[in-house]
Formats: sequence, structure tokens, C-alpha cells
Amino acid sequence: MNSNTNNNPTTSPTQWALLAQQGSTGSTGAQGATGSTGATGPTGPQGATGTTGATGATGATGPQGPPINFRNTYSTSTTYAIGDAVFFNGSSYISLVNSNTNHQPDTSPTQWAVLAQQGSTGATGATGSTGPTGATGAAGATGTQGPTGATGATGATGATGPTGPGIFSMTSTAASLLSGTNYFSLTKSSVVGITDSASVMSIVPTACTTNKFFVAVDSAPGTGITETFTVRTGSNFTLTNSSMSCSISGNATSCSSTTGVSITAGQFIDVSMAISSSLLSAENVALGLTCQ
Repeated sequence: MNSNTNNNPTTSPTQWALLAQQGSTGSTGAQGATGSTGATGPTGPQGATGTTGATGATGATGPQGPPINFRNTYSTSTTYAIGDAVFFNGSSYISLVNSNTNHQPDTSPTQWAVLAQQGSTGATGATGSTGPTGATGAAGATGTQGPTGATGATGATGATGPTGPGIFSMTSTAASLLSGTNYFSLTKSSVVGITDSASVMSIVPTACTTNKFFVAVDSAPGTGITETFTVRTGSNFTLTNSSMSCSISGNATSCSSTTGVSITAGQFIDVSMAISSSLLSAENVALGLTCQ
């Protein structure tokens, strides 16, 4: 019929009719002849390793080698014998022959064999901890002088210092005198009197305390003669002996005193000279007094 679409022939007798039926399966035929051998297939994977075989018998002992004779660092001028060992460039070598002269070990394999090869440089180790501070080094040389700096500002005026000592000093000539008392000025040259008059007195303008009285003569008084010098103080031209005095006698030519005598401002001062016996000759007398 026409317009026959999607109708299965085996189950649609209206649309289809059997034209030729499939026959049944025939009996099995006889075996054919054997074909030729095919090509060799690829190699299979490696099998597992077999068990270790039994240990073989110990071999015979080899001949005794030459003794090692260490000869220190290699030298081109030294002749080495068999068994001599040397050190060269970090490795040690043993001589293989006698009469071995001037053969550099690392380039002469016929004459030398490596005994111990120098190892390669190891990896850099970790940084160690910081060591203690070293001792201070010696002072370096003095550098060149730098330029002069600008003048600084004027500093403040310092406090007034203590009053310095007043110094009285005079040299006078004493002629040959009879025993008795004579008077010397401490400020007027060659003023000597037999009385304590204004001509030998000096006025002290600032209060002070005596701390050193020194007298010197240019010729000793002589045996049995004593000269006693006394600082005199007072007011209104009236003076008396103070406790500051010293004596020169015999062969001596000087004396001194450190007795402190307080002198007020405006007081007068001079020195008396008491002689125990007449002077044999004229002498120069030097007087010195400090008052602070």
C-alpha cells in the first residue's frame, strides 16, 4: 500500500506481506587448515628481582704492599722511593716508583697515586653569635687643627676675689749703735730712729692679720750680741710691742715669726730693734711683713 511509514513488517500484515522467509542455520563445517604464525607481540614488564645468591668463597690474600713513609710536603728537589707519602695542594699522594724526582704528584699518575683526596669546600656555616666587644684600641694620631671658632660672647663678671695679703718690705742701714732700742720703718728706706717717732711709723689702710715676719742682716751680730726685732702697733702715733717678734744672735743672719697679730684699719705700725750690746760694725737690715 502507499504512504507506508513506521510500520514494522514482522508485525504489520496489513501494510506488509512475506515475500521470502529466512532459512534455518546449517550444520557446522569441517575445521580449516592452521594459519601462519602471527608477528611477535611487545615485551612484557620487568619481573621482580630474585633473591640474593650465596656468598662466594674468600679470595686469596694479595701481596704485602710497601710501607708508607710520610715525607711531609712535596719538594721538587727531593728523590722519593716506593711507599713515600707527601702532602701536595691539600691532598696526600704515595710514590709508586723508586728514584721519583721532580714529578708533580697531581699530574704524574705513573709515579704517584692519590692516598687521600682533598675534600670539597663545605657549605657555609650559620653565622655565629656576636663575640664580646674587644678592648679599646690605642688612641689614633692627633688630627689636624680645625679652624679657629668665632669669638664667644663675653662672660659675666666673676665675683670679687678675697683680699690679697698686704706686704711691707724695706731695707735700712743701721750704724754702729750703743746697746738699747732703735726703731725701723717698714715703708721708708733707711729711716732709723732712737725714738719711736712719726718718721718711722706707717699707717695700715685696711684691716688685716699678720702671718709672716722676716728679718735679715748682712753681717752676723757676733758672739754675745742679740738683736731682737718686734712688730709694734697702735693708734694716734702711740705704739706698743705686739706678740710678733724674732731674734738674731751670734753667727746667725736672719730670723722669722708667724704669730698672728690683728691690725684694724687706720692703725700705725713699725719695728723696734733691741740690741743687747754695741754692734761691732754697721750692718744692713732687711725687713719683710705680710698682713692678710
